[in-house]
Amino acid sequence: MTDVKQWWTDEHDNLLRLAKAAKNPMSALFDMYERYNALKELEKKEVDELLFEWIDGDDKDKRYTALAIAEEYNIPDAIPAMKRLCDRFKDSKIPDNPENYYERKKVLSKIQKLEQQAKNS
Repeated sequence: MTDVKQWWTDEHDNLLRLAKAAKNPMSALFDMYERYNALKELEKKEVDELLFEWIDGDDKDKRYTALAIAEEYNIPDAIPAMKRLCDRFKDSKIPDNPENYYERKKVLSKIQKLEQQAKNS
């Protein structure tokens, strides 16, 4: 893992831990938005790669953060990972799991939004 990716992961984990302790987990997301916004272009490319890994991963907190940043910062390169996530939810061993259904709907909506924004750019 590169230094930038390690730093990003550590920042996420530390901010989330502090936010959960303060019973305000959304504050970690807003702090991550600020950190993403402050990244240089080359650093963003590395962090984007990591975000795509998080979307593909099993850690729900990291996946939530990655999806939120992809949507907030209009990162169309996240679409393939988001589509894989939707397929994973669709092919889940528990297909009637409401959490998977609603999560899949939210991700599909984000994909549509990113695709539309990419067309308009």
